[in-house]
Amino acid sequence: MSNNIAPREYNAQSLERGLFVLALLRDSAQAELSLAEIAAGVDLHKSTVHRLLTTLVRHGYAAQDPATKRYRLGLAFLAFGHRVVERLDVRRHALRVMRALAEESGEAVHLNVLAGTGALCVEEVVGPNGATLGSNVGVVLPVHAVATGKCFLAWMDEPEREALLDRLTFEPITDHTIRDRTTLVAELDRVRQRGYAVNDQETYPGVRYVAAPIFDSRGEVVAAISLGAPVIRAAAADLPRMGAQIVRAADRVSASLGHAPASRAGTLRR
Repeated sequence: MSNNIAPREYNAQSLERGLFVLALLRDSAQAELSLAEIAAGVDLHKSTVHRLLTTLVRHGYAAQDPATKRYRLGLAFLAFGHRVVERLDVRRHALRVMRALAEESGEAVHLNVLAGTGALCVEEVVGPNGATLGSNVGVVLPVHAVATGKCFLAWMDEPEREALLDRLTFEPITDHTIRDRTTLVAELDRVRQRGYAVNDQETYPGVRYVAAPIFDSRGEVVAAISLGAPVIRAAAADLPRMGAQIVRAADRVSASLGHAPASRAGTLRR
């Protein structure tokens, strides 16, 4: 350590570098990364990154495959994630509305929050006819592919949205996934005009979703709620009806958070 760097400053620098490493592991399209890939991704020397990773692995925030020596996020984050979800105010407010919508529609209802470049599912309620592919809670899907992710993007301040779009790789999940920025931006304009977003088999073949944003008392989008159904029960012609259902549900949750009703359509904020 350089003599002109105080211990407090050095610790803050190490913490920031460690966070850069964790963010890279979180946002990477690959499940695991090598030491060299991480060092290049955070623009640090491999010896520095190795020391950071050693500490992160020791405390469970990163894990290393003993065979390949590649790194991934550790299980310690699960405990944090569960605690955050338990304390999410929007989850408490949304759950009653989600149960009512699942019962009314018979389908699956999900609540997502923004997590980096993805939409993280923090709650789900599956109705009596709901298509389930296993629990989605804890699953993060890229914002460009899911209806809830499009809601976050569509109502995001333009500078923030542009910065997030710069980080997207547009990896396709199915043949229907949006694969380029121009197409996505055009779709976001339609989302704003409609008041809801659509995921037409973009993450799961044979399943369509609609989603709408949930606003807090400051008018900020804090979550998005979605309604999904298999194509045999949700034809393309049914999407406007489903969209109206999800908008009503989102409005009820927003109102319970203190949001004053206002038009969802309009231009992006500058």
